Amino acid sequence: RMLSLPPKTAEIKVSGNKLVTADGKEVWLQGVNVPSLEWSAKGENILQSMKVALVDWKANAVRLPVHDGFWFGTGKPPKVPPNDAEAYRKIVDDAVTMAASQGAYLILDLHRFWMPEERDIQFWKDAAARYKNNPAVIFDIFNEPGDRGWAIWRDGGEVKGKPKKGEPEPQAIQSVGMQALVNAVRGTGARNLIIAGGVGSAYDLQGILEGYALTDQSGNGIMYATHFYN
Repeated sequence: RMLSLPPKTAEIKVSGNKLVTADGKEVWLQGVNVPSLEWSAKGENILQSMKVALVDWKANAVRLPVHDGFWFGTGKPPKVPPNDAEAYRKIVDDAVTMAASQGAYLILDLHRFWMPEERDIQFWKDAAARYKNNPAVIFDIFNEPGDRGWAIWRDGGEVKGKPKKGEPEPQAIQSVGMQALVNAVRGTGARNLIIAGGVGSAYDLQGILEGYALTDQSGNGIMYATHFYN
């Protein structure tokens, strides 16, 4: 029944160090992360978990990690086979609709690690077009960037692949940088608020204050995220 209710969520934008509605009212996001769509094409009780968060716990934000392979139906090779892309997107659509019906926000998290690549641009061109200017959807453009310096974080460049314990160092990748993901979103015409995690697995935000902030010419602004492991 919640899925059929009209959207109640107010559009929000960045104003200084606050999030505000069109009439200037401050919005404070408090909520939960609802995982599983990053490892499972079918998810694990996504909508039931969201209902508990939104109705029982009175959260006004749900972060929903997703995986681009499932979004495009290619699975997660070599371990997870190809999947039904439309069925996967339907789960995300239903999550968006549920959040909107409660006046809450759905944070769509592209749950990737290390460094943004061309594949991430392709995801955001598609996903941002799908949820363009839906006030309930916030775009968390890259879960946890690695630490190869702020210039590469923002603008991209060649970086060595993320080494795994006991394995040889992988080949270098060409990172597109976080600004390219912002540009991909805005290129669709989407104004949606964007979330960007800092370097060091989204822990460190120092560079934002030292000239490496992202630019947003046409949208509702960028909110920076820290994932506080320490």
